[in-house]
Amino acid sequence: MKRVLSSLALCLSITAYSQINANWCTSDSKFYQSLATNPFMQVEFDNFNQYVLDHQDEFVSERAVKIIPVVVHIIHNYGPENVSDATVADAIRYLNEDFMGTSPDLSGVIPAFTSIVNNPQFEFRLATKDPNGNCTNGITRTYNMGTYDADDDSKVIVWPRNKYYNIWIVNNIYSDTPGLVTAGYSYFPSGWTSASVDGTILGYNYFGTTGSNFAKRVLSHETGHWFNLAHTFGNVSVDQGDCSGTDNVSDTPKTPGSLSTCNLNRNECSGAQANVQNIMDYSSCTNMFSTGQANRMITAANSGTAGRNNLWTGSNLTATGTTTIIIPNCAPVSDFHANRYSCCTGTSVTFYDNSWNANVTSRVWTFTDGVTTINDTSANPVITFTTAGEYDVSLTVSASGGNDTETRTEYIQVYDAVADVTSAPYSENFESNPISSGMWSVLYSPDPADGWQTTNSAFVSSNTSIMVHNYGLGMGQLHSIISPSYDFTTTGGPVIMTFKYAFARRATANEDVLKVYGSTNCGQTWQLRATYDASSLVTTSNKTTDWYPNSSQWLSKTVTSVGSYLGKPNVRFKFEFKTDGGNNLFIEDINITGPVGLEEATNSDLVMNVYPNPVQSEINVDFMVDQDYDATFRLVDLTGKQLSVLGFKELVQGENHLVFQVPSGTSRGLYFLQVEAGNKVFTHKIIIE
Repeated sequence: MKRVLSSLALCLSITAYSQINANWCTSDSKFYQSLATNPFMQVEFDNFNQYVLDHQDEFVSERAVKIIPVVVHIIHNYGPENVSDATVADAIRYLNEDFMGTSPDLSGVIPAFTSIVNNPQFEFRLATKDPNGNCTNGITRTYNMGTYDADDDSKVIVWPRNKYYNIWIVNNIYSDTPGLVTAGYSYFPSGWTSASVDGTILGYNYFGTTGSNFAKRVLSHETGHWFNLAHTFGNVSVDQGDCSGTDNVSDTPKTPGSLSTCNLNRNECSGAQANVQNIMDYSSCTNMFSTGQANRMITAANSGTAGRNNLWTGSNLTATGTTTIIIPNCAPVSDFHANRYSCCTGTSVTFYDNSWNANVTSRVWTFTDGVTTINDTSANPVITFTTAGEYDVSLTVSASGGNDTETRTEYIQVYDAVADVTSAPYSENFESNPISSGMWSVLYSPDPADGWQTTNSAFVSSNTSIMVHNYGLGMGQLHSIISPSYDFTTTGGPVIMTFKYAFARRATANEDVLKVYGSTNCGQTWQLRATYDASSLVTTSNKTTDWYPNSSQWLSKTVTSVGSYLGKPNVRFKFEFKTDGGNNLFIEDINITGPVGLEEATNSDLVMNVYPNPVQSEINVDFMVDQDYDATFRLVDLTGKQLSVLGFKELVQGENHLVFQVPSGTSRGLYFLQVEAGNKVFTHKIIIE
């Protein structure tokens, strides 16, 4: 779910080629959005800024190094965003150079501003004790699909903000403006900002990088915001010639801001030379803070607002293990992933040791299906599975500080290359517990196991469906279930999939997604065949309790893009559901076949997708047939009495999309849509509101 960030979120947004877009940075619009719902934030904001003005001389006079404990939370999907410990060390080094005034780049400050170059004397140290006093290297690593299009919902782990400066690293940050990439954002000190989101979040490619000057200073820029610094151009759009903005700092000249350029002679604002090299600008050559900015940050660090003044106290440095710079002797945390989770027999799978919190000195892998056991001690073993089955994988890692074991059951699914189902059509109503019998398999997910399961509490065509109990799951989780394999070499017509489903959001902002994939090689690779976002997936209104649908809250989907599998001997399908805070998802009555021949069909064979349902004024109908038919569509009541002829239509071979208007004067209630075609009559329940 992509919620609107608090007004105090300060963003730094750039295009794909490190060009910052002047229209994106939304610190002001976010601020005013929050004011609309919480006017007390403005009072606190004004009071805090007055506090800074009243006390900065007092605190600056006792100028001394302040140690700030740091924790870096890496939110990842085992991709490039799972940055190395060395990258984290680089980022902290750059941060300290800027906040301690030791950056070699300061030698390039132009003469006009050398007299005001200053720093707040903040030294950032990775914590060596976590909130429970356990040994840590100051880095956490958490698998979560929220690493993509990340925002505050992606901060799935947080340590107390009055004890640690929380930094989150993700793959990319959500942007509601197409074509823009957000490098990072942070929060001003504020008691109204939730402690669960207070800190800085960055895309991995703007963290600890040795690349452009701009990229390596994103963390310093955002940390400046976290200690109450505004942009040098204030609250106006950057580089638009507007000199009316202010950062409330006396020694930084008025400036319209520089947009990824480095013109050191800018002087548009009453002839005052712009401080283009200021870290709080958007230029490509930032390298300095001013004395006024340093004083402002020091005062913020002495304020009790959001607990900033507790960070550097002696008791907190002891609690976080940052009184001295030491290399902690921690036990490792075992973690791993594979390059695939399903494959055919005889296929090799590569495993990767992703253990963290210590430098691993030795490891033991164990792979077993309960009959065959394989052991390995290499860092990234390549294992060939010759026997079909579900394999558990275990990794024990050791370091000087201890050891740890991670075991994942049914982690690798190995299938025979021969199809399970050799003739079409195929229908699955989940009555025979196909998950527990092994026909359908739940693909391993690092997320909690409350994913795909059978249920007898919600159904429409039979007495069973499969569901993701999404109501109890966190955001950014990924849950997949794989079908049996099918032989389509003897199928007489095109391959088409239909299924019935039910889904509800909890809130309109929920963006859960269902995807359908196909594979011709036992799941070694998958081809995306259909995507249904939450808006196209909902079958009823928002539900805020643990929801199970009634029989009128189901719809149907038709997947025609699987037709390319005609003639393939070994095809599997995968339903993949990504959570985003919505409610439960249900699927049943999966049919894989060609278009329906109406002369031979029964009512359950003709899968009609009628939507929306409940209906208000317009009835949309989708279904597929094997040849052309003349059809009559009627609206009938529950007794079978005809109320209205909706229309006479010619059905064409393949997919048909029809639209009918609800007859005027029709009362609210439950009805049947009746279709007469091919000398048969078919019905579908609809609700008219």
